[in-house]
Amino acid sequence: LVRDGCGMIASFLFTSYAARSFRRNVKRCRFFADVMEDIGITLDIIAPSVLAYSSLSKWFLPLLCLGNVCKALCGVAAGACGGALQIYWAVKLMSTEEGISEVAAKSGAQRTVMGALGLILAAVTANWLGSGDVKTAIGIYCALTAVHLVANYRSLKLIALDWLNG
Repeated sequence: LVRDGCGMIASFLFTSYAARSFRRNVKRCRFFADVMEDIGITLDIIAPSVLAYSSLSKWFLPLLCLGNVCKALCGVAAGACGGALQIYWAVKLMSTEEGISEVAAKSGAQRTVMGALGLILAAVTANWLGSGDVKTAIGIYCALTAVHLVANYRSLKLIALDWLNG
């Protein structure tokens, strides 16, 4: 309850604070969403490990709540920027905004395929690592997180929007 409540409150507060700037800062907000997603996932991964140490176990719930807040901010920012980016691709690829539904559908399909590939890769990696090689797992996680952020940053550099944005 506390974790989910923190995420809901963060969504409302962030929306009321930042809603007017999404249009002007589409690329910056989209990258912010990617960073928040990675921080949220990292906090979710770290949280259970603090339970192994009695002096740190009090941080379990705050870490979970903060991770959920980060993912809620990601959801708001990504959702707010998604429409503008889909319109951009509809106009760029089909020379009209009427292709928005096709772009949105294909975007959803791409997320589904990438999510499925991620699950398969995660299962293979977990099987390969087993439960003992924590340093390798952390290294792989950090490398993949860096690749995620660099790839998203570079993809946003390809987009030339027709309004001011960072």
